[in-house]
Amino acid sequence: EIVNLQNLNSSMNDDGGDDIIQGNLEKELTEAKKDVEQLTGDLREKQLTIMKLHQELHEASEEVMDKSGIVRQLEALVENLKHDKEIMREEQMNYETTTEEVLDQLRTLKVRNNQMEELVKSLELDGRHRNVK
Repeated sequence: EIVNLQNLNSSMNDDGGDDIIQGNLEKELTEAKKDVEQLTGDLREKQLTIMKLHQELHEASEEVMDKSGIVRQLEALVENLKHDKEIMREEQMNYETTTEEVLDQLRTLKVRNNQMEELVKSLELDGRHRNVK
């Protein structure tokens, strides 16, 4: 066994043994370079995917911001409409009050008009009675 190990050791020390080792190392280096190139390609693809996803996220975020801005505008519009409705309700009440006041004044004027007509008739009758006498 010692002789076999010595022969193996001497064959590895020969130029032929070094060539085999160097050949194997070159093959491994070539394979490692291919692996690195493949991994670099995979990494680039993943970076592009990440960039695309980041862009999509940014666009979605902008869309959400736009929608939340629209929601805030709609909420403000609803508040304005509520305020306008309250003002219209107050104006309606004022109109109804004014209408009632005008109707009351009209009734009062009709009553006074009737009283005046009665007074005129009474005066006319009184005047006729005086003229008759």
